[in-house]
Amino acid sequence: MPRIVILSLVITSLFTITASPARADESPDFSPEIRLLLHGTSLASNVPGHEDTSVGLAVWVIEPNLLDANPQAQATAGLQLASNTSWIELLGGGVFSPTTETVASPVFDLRAFAAPAKHLHLFGEVSVYGDALYFFAQADVPIRKSDGDVAAKIGVEVEGAKAWKGTGGFLAVGPHMILPWSEHFATIVAFQTRGTYAPTGPVTDLVGRIYAVIDF
Repeated sequence: MPRIVILSLVITSLFTITASPARADESPDFSPEIRLLLHGTSLASNVPGHEDTSVGLAVWVIEPNLLDANPQAQATAGLQLASNTSWIELLGGGVFSPTTETVASPVFDLRAFAAPAKHLHLFGEVSVYGDALYFFAQADVPIRKSDGDVAAKIGVEVEGAKAWKGTGGFLAVGPHMILPWSEHFATIVAFQTRGTYAPTGPVTDLVGRIYAVIDF
C-alpha cells in the first residue's frame, strides 16, 4: 500500500476518534498530538587518527504539540561526534514560550543514534531541565526496497519524565511506523499508552501522535 494512503488513513482515524462523542464508560481518554522536529548538522572535520569519525555542529528544535493552545519550542545547539554507523550530540539551549511568565528556561540535551546491525536502528535522548528529567528511546527495524533504500521502519518507543521534586511525571510506551518521503523529510505515526501521576492517583490515557521530521 502506498505510503501516502497509509498516512491518510491514520490521520483520518485520529480525527475520527477525536471528533467522536465521549461516553462515560470510555476509558482511557485519547489525546491526539502533532509534533514538529527540526534537526540540522554541519560536519566540520575528521578526528585525527580516526578517519571514519568526524566532529561538527548540530541544531535540534522541537515543537511538542502543534495542537496545544499554549505553544512552546525547545531549541538547542552544540557538538556532534559521528561515525559511519552512529552519532552522539551534546546540546544546550532553552525552552521558549510566549504564554508563560518565564519566556525561556534552560535545558541540556544528550542525543545518540546507533545502527549496530543492518536491520536494527537505535535512538535515545535525555533532556535535563530545571524542574524535571526527560527521556525518550526507540528501536526500529528498517524495511528496505530492492535497491537497498529504506521504505519504512517499524519499531517501538518509550518516553517519560520525572520531576526533581515531588512525584510528578509520566511514562509512555507504544509502537510506531516511520515513513521517509525524502532524504530530508519523514513522518512518524505513533500510538502510546501513557501513565501520568496526578494528586488523585495515576491516570492512564492513549496518545496518537504524528511526528513531522525535517532533517537538513
